[in-house]
Amino acid sequence: MAKIDNLITKYKVAKRTANALNDIDTTSNGKYLEWLFKMKFEKRKDTKGVVKYYVSKTFPSSLHHEVKVVLLWMDKNNNNPKLKTEYKDINFFKDVQSLLSVVGPLCVPSKREIKEQVTKVFEDDKWLLIIPKSFEASKLYGMNTQWCTTQKTYYNQYNKDGFLFYLIDKVHDRKFGIPIKTNTNNTTLQKGGVEFYNNEDKPLMFNALINVYGKALDPIWDIMSKHFREITLLKNKRKTLESAVRNLHLISDSFKRNDVYENDQTNQLMTELMKILTEDMK
Repeated sequence: MAKIDNLITKYKVAKRTANALNDIDTTSNGKYLEWLFKMKFEKRKDTKGVVKYYVSKTFPSSLHHEVKVVLLWMDKNNNNPKLKTEYKDINFFKDVQSLLSVVGPLCVPSKREIKEQVTKVFEDDKWLLIIPKSFEASKLYGMNTQWCTTQKTYYNQYNKDGFLFYLIDKVHDRKFGIPIKTNTNNTTLQKGGVEFYNNEDKPLMFNALINVYGKALDPIWDIMSKHFREITLLKNKRKTLESAVRNLHLISDSFKRNDVYENDQTNQLMTELMKILTEDMK
């Protein structure tokens, strides 16, 4: 923390602003921290002619995540031949835009890496059922469709509300995007409430697909239902545990504040219980 404290003193900035920059640098020794401060703040004279540091317009907070991704890639790929020797010194880049334009394209994951960014729920010689875990995976598996989930804003929104199944008919080269909502307490997937979006992004209900595939689709629905139930049960379990941990904190704080107990054994019991609940949430 000494490094960031020194930078806070040097640039005379609020700790909250400094912490936002510290979050961008994920290295253990703050390898890029000083460069981030240089990019974020520029020297200018105020109305009285006093030189002060001001937030640079060339490094808005909207670029924080993008810069974080690039710096993380650079740190992990120091020996990657794609990263030229001069690029390894962060001070080679005189502004954020040059870093993003030069190193940004190098961070694009390979097709093999993207294929690993999915949860494969089921596959046989006819069907592939996956859940894309990244926008890049959504774009790859949504290729040659008109799905809005190949656009980042919509992909993020669907994942905020729940998750996406992508069902691929390998025999007929058909794809179905299936948005699933998990922001309710329902743990059963209802056929009447699920829409299958075909390649042209036209919504179809399950019964309409039965007319095309017959009973061949029933096992897929059973697999989807089982996976949905597992996900929602885990989500509900986590919510319950989070609530229990919050309440336990309140009880413990209340006991200590009001001197209800001074028993070391009781203190230890509360601590152990908190640890068990917290571990169970992972």
